[in-house]
Amino acid sequence: MTHLANLLWETRFKKRITCAIIARGFGYTNTNKGARKYFKWERGEEYPKEEQLDQLVRVMRMNPKQVQNAVERDRRDYQEWLDEPIPMTLVVRLMPALYVDVRVPKNLSPEEAEKWAAEYARKAYLRVVLVKSRRESIYISKNGEVEFTIPERPCMLTKGRPFGFGLLRNSETITPHSPRPDHPLSKR
Repeated sequence: MTHLANLLWETRFKKRITCAIIARGFGYTNTNKGARKYFKWERGEEYPKEEQLDQLVRVMRMNPKQVQNAVERDRRDYQEWLDEPIPMTLVVRLMPALYVDVRVPKNLSPEEAEKWAAEYARKAYLRVVLVKSRRESIYISKNGEVEFTIPERPCMLTKGRPFGFGLLRNSETITPHSPRPDHPLSKR
């Protein structure tokens, strides 16, 4: 749970504000739809945009300094999480929407791992992504050629849509999960 999510939850319960009131404050006529959006913020599933944060402060009568502090702590935590080392992993696309992860041999340097991944892709004639860290992924074609590198993005693109690799805190394995947007705490 994010610091902002905790602050939203605490504020809503201390002030006894219903989700319908928050939804109306955001201009929703369908308060159920607005409440679902708010709940995603309160549970930490999504992060509000800057203008939405301003509206939250106004609608929930929150201290803007508290909100800003929570957002800064969340950004700092996210940057620390990105910097945590993870084992390099090769994500292999077996067919559309079916991915498996393959551990990269531990004794390889990042440059050697890139060559190893290219050879793997060439031999298997499959598209792969070498996840070097939470900040860098290298996309390799079926022919073993580097297509492109995406720095500072803990997910890949499939048909132009982000597809994350389940890079969760304290995770030892990297597994595919449903599409999600870029992490909201990354640089804006």
